[in-house]
Amino acid sequence: MDWKSAAPILDNLPGGIGLFCYDGIGFSPVYISQQLLKTVKCSDLTELEQLVHHEDVLQLRGKAEALLQQQEPLIHDFRLLDRTSGEYFWLRLKANSQANEGSGQIIYAEVTDIDAEKKAETMLTLTEKTLFSVIEESGVQFWEYDIKHDRAYLGLKSRKDYKIEGIIENFPASWIETGYVHPDDVAEYLNVMARLKRDAGSVCFDARIWNPNLEGYEWKKIHYTAIADENGQPAKALAIAVDIHDFKHSEETLQAVMEQMGITSWEYDINNRTIVCNGGCAETFDKNDLIVKNIPEALLDKRDVHQDDADILMDGYQKLFDGESQVKFQCRYWVSRIAQYKWFETAYTVIRDEGGSFLRAIGTARDIEKQKRAEEQYQDQLKFMNDVSDETLIAKGRHNISKNKVEFSVERSSYAIPGMEGEAYDQFIEKLIRQPLRAHKREELSRILSRRQLIDCFEKGSNHFSVTYQRKTKDGKLIWVETTLRTFLQPGSEDIICFAYTYDRTDSVLQQQIVNRVADMEYDFLAILEVESESFRLVTVNGKAETQKMSKKMHSFESYKQDIMKSVLPEQQQQVIANLDFSCIIDRLRDSDTYFFMFSFIENGEVRRKKLQFAYLDESKDLIMFTRSDMTDVYENEQAQLRRIATALREAEEANHAKTDFLSRVSHDLRTPMNAILGLSNLGLETDDVAELKGYMEKIQSSGQYLLSLINDTLDVNRIESDRLEAHQSQMNNLSLIEPVVSTGKILAKEKEVRFVVDLSGMTAGMIKGDIINIRRILNNLVSNAIKFTDPGGTVELKVEEGPSNNLRQRESTLYCFTVTDNGIGMSKSFMKSMYEPFAQENEASYMEKGSGLGLTIVKKLVELLGGEIEVKSALGKGTVFKIYLSLEKRETSAEEKEERFAEASMEALYGKQILVCEDHPLNTLVVKKLLSKVGCTVTTAENGQLGLDIFRHSPPETFAAILMDIRMPVMDGLEAARQIRLLDEDVPIIALSANAYDVDEEKSAEAGMNAHLSKPIEPQLLYETLLKYVNFR
Repeated sequence: MDWKSAAPILDNLPGGIGLFCYDGIGFSPVYISQQLLKTVKCSDLTELEQLVHHEDVLQLRGKAEALLQQQEPLIHDFRLLDRTSGEYFWLRLKANSQANEGSGQIIYAEVTDIDAEKKAETMLTLTEKTLFSVIEESGVQFWEYDIKHDRAYLGLKSRKDYKIEGIIENFPASWIETGYVHPDDVAEYLNVMARLKRDAGSVCFDARIWNPNLEGYEWKKIHYTAIADENGQPAKALAIAVDIHDFKHSEETLQAVMEQMGITSWEYDINNRTIVCNGGCAETFDKNDLIVKNIPEALLDKRDVHQDDADILMDGYQKLFDGESQVKFQCRYWVSRIAQYKWFETAYTVIRDEGGSFLRAIGTARDIEKQKRAEEQYQDQLKFMNDVSDETLIAKGRHNISKNKVEFSVERSSYAIPGMEGEAYDQFIEKLIRQPLRAHKREELSRILSRRQLIDCFEKGSNHFSVTYQRKTKDGKLIWVETTLRTFLQPGSEDIICFAYTYDRTDSVLQQQIVNRVADMEYDFLAILEVESESFRLVTVNGKAETQKMSKKMHSFESYKQDIMKSVLPEQQQQVIANLDFSCIIDRLRDSDTYFFMFSFIENGEVRRKKLQFAYLDESKDLIMFTRSDMTDVYENEQAQLRRIATALREAEEANHAKTDFLSRVSHDLRTPMNAILGLSNLGLETDDVAELKGYMEKIQSSGQYLLSLINDTLDVNRIESDRLEAHQSQMNNLSLIEPVVSTGKILAKEKEVRFVVDLSGMTAGMIKGDIINIRRILNNLVSNAIKFTDPGGTVELKVEEGPSNNLRQRESTLYCFTVTDNGIGMSKSFMKSMYEPFAQENEASYMEKGSGLGLTIVKKLVELLGGEIEVKSALGKGTVFKIYLSLEKRETSAEEKEERFAEASMEALYGKQILVCEDHPLNTLVVKKLLSKVGCTVTTAENGQLGLDIFRHSPPETFAAILMDIRMPVMDGLEAARQIRLLDEDVPIIALSANAYDVDEEKSAEAGMNAHLSKPIEPQLLYETLLKYVNFR
């Protein structure tokens, strides 16, 4: 850069500029502006260091070293001696360093004269100290708030009043945390602090501060004035606090009174055009600013006042400026809370001192929104009354009910009851309330039109009334009229004005009554018949009442009878004439709400079935509505329905016969083991021989097991035949599928001394998906049947094979063939034709051997449910072979296998678990306790659901591993108890124990929040497996 060519520009800059080269030993000047020499007041720069104030030398050297060694920018204020005056003056040095292309560094330096600024700052500090001293001596609380470091320096009185040492760190947070600011004022205090940090300015607010000497909160008016740093950012704030506790108490009392009156207040400084808001003012107008400047212009700039009211606002304030002591005006202010303008009446009262000079103005605002709305509605109602031209209007009028005066009345119809302007309102309504035909309507009209009633309702906020009633005109005609009233406060007075209208509603009332009567009816003729004149008005033909207008023309009922007889079949004409006799119709309606009859009618050359129906339109019984409907389709449908009913009756009788036969066979099979149980029980009660008694008990147990098996099988058949049994898919190992069947088969075979062989060589171990439970039921039935009907020494074999599915829709599945073979007694060909029917039996063995006769029925139904096939071969005396084909989906072994094998868990897992048993029957409780004790469980019992709920609710968490819940119990049943437990925080397994074993009972248990449903009598192994499942996987 050519520094010399730039010299004219650089010499005119406020500060002096110099460019130096530093080679590590010393400085050599590259360029020095003339302004620099003028600024330092020295022509020889080598002498500068000797002229620096001795207090500034070391700091200046340190900053220079940092510039040269670390290239840190240098900004430093220092004092330099002016040899001419012999006084020091302030300079500010700014310097930067960068590497030179050759060697060393290039230093850029700028020097500015800041002597005037520093002297002003010193003077300000002295003034500030003087001010602090004056404030301290005045006894006002004072502190300085260091905004940048969140620190407060308390004055003498503040330290004394608050019993705090001079400095508060982490201000104002620590001040608030220690409770010095009332909780209700914390938000406002923090808001003020945030505003101080955002911009330098003045903030004044009221807050309750804790006074340790009085041990209570006191109201203080706190004023902060923020001071900015050289960058214009708030650096500190000076604060003073004045005690306003007594004033605040008076203000709160006044504010409460004003709030009750709907008035908001504030102070207005006319000279500074500033409003100081109180809390009520801020709440009313949704303003957070406690001080608002430049009023009234600011209200218009921010659109706080509606633009249409700008002239009213400015005129009101101009009156204040002109010296008026009382000023009132009305305008709309914006209220953010409801996001709209509202009407307020603003009033100012000027307060002056003893000499008449202005002190301040007290402003109030009263919400007059309702008043303005009422005025607008009043004007709208005046306009409506003048403009209304409804053709149904009979009369209209305006009445001053406060002064009992008819002000205006117009009759638009001969039906009207005339009123005279100037007439007493009470006298006018005496004529009106005599008009309704019904006594209760006269009472209702009298009550609504009463002046006292209208005034009371208006004061309570009700101003709209309406009553509809029936009356007669001067010429005796029946009409329906509606009288409506609206009341308003007359603007400029306290009088209540009533606007009244009366309309002819005859057509609309009749129309609605007709619609209410025939809304669901189909008809081709409808008319209204007047009883007194025996004439009718046509409402509609081939249509609906609500879509047609009522005819004004009246017709003779006799002419209608003559017209209809032209189309009635000759053989029915005499009866129709008798049925249409007017006196006959009246007599029939005296005994019944409706009267109707059917007849045949020729229409378009076709015989149709018609129905004529008559009914009074309302309770007055002055009008009869009659309709003619085409019932041809209904008649034909009734005939078809009769035929269907006959068919259904025949089928029901057949079904009832089958049901009777079924129940007979079931009851026979139930009585046999039941008789054995009762007989053996009697024998047991009579013997003292323990061995003999044990034998009886064993036989009772066997009979009971058979009885239970019969009941379960019967329920299963019932579920299957009523389509309430569904397939439930689950996943498990195929070996685990077979294991329970094999275990049960081995026990049965050992008891019968039959050889039981299992061949699984044709099956590959792996995971499958299918209806595991029902597959086991199929195999258990077949295996138990085979063992039952095989003599001791015989052989029963269960064989499982697998191969690809032949079903194209199940290519991902494996076809399993389950074969059960025995060399037992076999079946005849004749029996095999009916072997799947319920209770089918071939041999004459005892009931204990032959079983329920439902096993094969269940097997057949379940195989069909699962989409499989069944084959059977048998010969008498040689044995039987059953083959079951089922397609099961192969699955990869997964983590779910662990859950599917929950039943294999060791019984030791139940040891030490505490179980809550809710059961009202002592014997059932004893049985459950014995079963649970056998596996090491601890049992707590409750005799009803309420007691069980209380025990569980008041026990520590995870006290109970599970809950066994009976369904039918006194006080609170098991379903409700389960619902209440599920509302608690703890998730505990709940298992239902119920004598109800239908699917609907299981669904109810699940809906109540239970995990499982076990039917009584309880099977121990199933109880243990269920507990293991939910206790282990909880």
